[in-house]
Amino acid sequence: MEQKLEKLEQEQAPARQPLGQKPTLEGTDYDTELYETELAAWYEKKRQHDEQQASVQAEQKAVQKEWESKLESYHSSKAGLKVRDYEHAEDVVQDTLSVMQQGMIVQGAENPALVVYALGKNPKKAKEISSITDPVKFAFAVAKLETNLKVTKRKAQSKPEKKISGTGRPSGSVDNTLERLRAEAERTGDYSKVFSYKKQKRSA
Repeated sequence: MEQKLEKLEQEQAPARQPLGQKPTLEGTDYDTELYETELAAWYEKKRQHDEQQASVQAEQKAVQKEWESKLESYHSSKAGLKVRDYEHAEDVVQDTLSVMQQGMIVQGAENPALVVYALGKNPKKAKEISSITDPVKFAFAVAKLETNLKVTKRKAQSKPEKKISGTGRPSGSVDNTLERLRAEAERTGDYSKVFSYKKQKRSA
């Protein structure tokens, strides 16, 4: 995702206006008066051109610095989620949202990685939000989504973790079959085999 977004930033960089060739005496048919007039005009244009270039470069540096800060924040929030299937979720978002929309999420969201992960885990919602072409409406939709994610996250954290005891294997041992089924379920989103296996183990 980062490479696509960086490419977008480069494409959006202000275009530089060409200065044009410096006048020559030969180009004015050796008319010294005309040559001096055109030369003076060219130097004035060059002065304005140089000022504009300096201003553009300063603006580009500021934009680049801010963008690098946003990308760094995105990396940090991505690592903070600590989920194994983040890359898959990110791929879904890349395939569904435009590069511009992805950039708006990275730049505008408080926790862009959480938004990307949520959309990647819900392709239907990702497709729905990708259809919003108006940048302002898109930004509001992302903000609303992120607010809902925060509320849901707080509710989940407020519930005490339930400890389930049963007649399963000792905590020190590993059920390889169960681990394999869980890994497969995380990839496919279908946990039916996991539930079926657990039920079979309990009834054994």
